[in-house]
Amino acid sequence: MSGQLVNFSRHPFAARGAEAHPHIPEGSSQLERICSRLREVTNIDFSHYKHATFARRIERRMNISQVQDIQEYIQCLTQSSREAEALGKDLLIGVTKFFRDAESFRVLTDCIRQRFDQTPDGQTLRVWSAACSTGEEAYTLAMLCEEIRAAYRPRVEFNVFATDIDKSALEIASAGIYPRSVVADLPRELLDRYFLQDGAENFRVIRSLRDRLIFAKQDLLSDPPFTKIDLICCRNLMIYLRPEAQRKLLSLFHFSLTPGGLLFLGSSETLGDLSYAFETIDSKHRIHSKAAGVALRVSDAIHTLDEGSLWTSFVDDHGTRTRGRRSATNSSEAIQQHLLKRFA
Repeated sequence: MSGQLVNFSRHPFAARGAEAHPHIPEGSSQLERICSRLREVTNIDFSHYKHATFARRIERRMNISQVQDIQEYIQCLTQSSREAEALGKDLLIGVTKFFRDAESFRVLTDCIRQRFDQTPDGQTLRVWSAACSTGEEAYTLAMLCEEIRAAYRPRVEFNVFATDIDKSALEIASAGIYPRSVVADLPRELLDRYFLQDGAENFRVIRSLRDRLIFAKQDLLSDPPFTKIDLICCRNLMIYLRPEAQRKLLSLFHFSLTPGGLLFLGSSETLGDLSYAFETIDSKHRIHSKAAGVALRVSDAIHTLDEGSLWTSFVDDHGTRTRGRRSATNSSEAIQQHLLKRFA
């Protein structure tokens, strides 16, 4: 083992340090081959990732595999599905925790309370945790909603739709069982109220809270979104995406939200060119709402379209996709119908 560690430390990539990365020109055939192999093995399209993010993850895997040449690494990916899966896992970057950025969640709590106040008795508040990873943020949202519902609006229900592209992460999220180290940052009263000890070192989400969540596998940039949503939480995904993918994602979220619906982003993420379609509630904590009466420009709405598609596709409240047909009678209606055709 000591000899292996010495050899690893002398490897060219280890000696160069973490900041350098193999020269892979953006848009090169090498990058296309890697993306193609990843799609083949993982069924995930990573071409929307920023070039620098992609290159850093490739370097990390080359370093671990002790491969110095990019062509040699492509050959390794071609011959080894396991290595392709490992690179795909690295690219998914599933970093999450309960109440990540606690101050932001304190501000969000007041915003959620206002949405509960605006929701009539007997109606259901709809929350979407997009790119939920292993579920900590989705359960955080569910706990916040339950605390508010129980204290202020017991006649208003809520559901949390939690989606991710990573099947293995969703399995952890759906099980709702976390080790002691993961729940350590939870306030003690919330841990006691919403978790049961499961063995010596694990804690399990109680059934009544777990039943509030619906988990589903979803590629945000190609699969249909949920609709009539009161709050979307998508944090620290867009920072890894190319600008055109960020724009498409924001236009999808705009389509999904009800007027005045909340959008909660990561601390380094902005609305970019779509800021005109949202109102900023708290710029520091990246909390926005869908502006009432503001439609997306055609140039922005077009990012949500699958040109030429004749099929409607939408996700119902159980995470099930449904298909059908629609038609449009004029150009302005056609834009809306194109959105409905795909996302209803």
